[in-house]
Amino acid sequence: MKMPFKAGVWPIPKGRVKLPEPAVSDYIIPSTATASSENYIMAPDPTVTVSGDALTYSLDTTNKKITVKYVANKWSNSSDYVAITFPMDFTNILPSDTLILKFYAYNQRSDSRTLVQDGNGNTLLDIHNMTENVLKTYTVPVGDYAGTQTDIIIKVWDNCSSSSHSSSSSYNVMTVYYPEAGVRALNATDNDTSTIWHPSTTDPGKWIYIDAGAPKIISGVRIYWGSNVPNKFTVEVSTDATNWTPVYKQTIPPTPNAWQEIGFYATYARYIRIYLDDQGSDPVEIGEIQYYSSLVERVASEHGHGSGPEPWMRGANVRLRYVSKFANIQSRISSLQRDLQKSRTVNVKHVQELTGIVQDLKELVKLLHMS
Repeated sequence: MKMPFKAGVWPIPKGRVKLPEPAVSDYIIPSTATASSENYIMAPDPTVTVSGDALTYSLDTTNKKITVKYVANKWSNSSDYVAITFPMDFTNILPSDTLILKFYAYNQRSDSRTLVQDGNGNTLLDIHNMTENVLKTYTVPVGDYAGTQTDIIIKVWDNCSSSSHSSSSSYNVMTVYYPEAGVRALNATDNDTSTIWHPSTTDPGKWIYIDAGAPKIISGVRIYWGSNVPNKFTVEVSTDATNWTPVYKQTIPPTPNAWQEIGFYATYARYIRIYLDDQGSDPVEIGEIQYYSSLVERVASEHGHGSGPEPWMRGANVRLRYVSKFANIQSRISSLQRDLQKSRTVNVKHVQELTGIVQDLKELVKLLHMS
């Protein structure tokens, strides 16, 4: 007869379990990222000119924004606009870098317009009828300006051609945030493969890491590589962003402009770092980094599968089939919760399902303790 579970009797190796292969939808987009270098520039304070007498502005140099406003009891037309000129220095940007523009529109009219041009009058963006009360972000390629200096001019119109648009007090039309050019680490976590992060140089040892927000059971990472890929790279994990453990190493270049899914043994970590051992001749480009973790895997790890926060010592016969069984129970609990929220009453069917779930949980605990 098998003896009941007793902690410390049969330790199993940590980090030697690979969890079931995830679907693309199982990967999680992190909210933050940090890199060894962020090659970007923020626009300096602008000069602002006003055409006509229907619009005015306020400049907030602390929060890096300009708010365009109506003048009370004035109607604007096509000759009324605010022109905001940012002298941009693109000397140190790379051909793959972008210009990042952010606008927040208020009370936009059907004939509103925002025009973005360079110092030579070339149009970079021409936006009509911007959505109200929504922060909109636009990215514009500026690789052609690499190594140069040029003005970026943003003109804001908001035509009020009838008396119904007049007002006894001024009110906001649009907030224009200072442009940024280059790349930030957060480009790798914005769910947009067209915005990239790259190091400022091709030196080996550059890195970027994502933050899962809290320690979790991590068993995979998904990377979108841009046009320039590394010759060699390492995936590392950490709980404190200081001490790193390698979980995967690749010594051949990945496919450019494509996703790469990487699985590794389940491990307890909060941070996942892509360490560039050899970038090659050009700075590596990374469009997105996502990771794989879920509640099921966390519970499994805490019961001896992998290296959880307090790994339980289990017998060698513990099998990942328990993970599948737990997943089934978890799914049934979620379904029961939805039914209860929808009906707002408890019926016989709910009681029967809950009884079945409790019984399955008892059997699962028994199996784990007897393994």
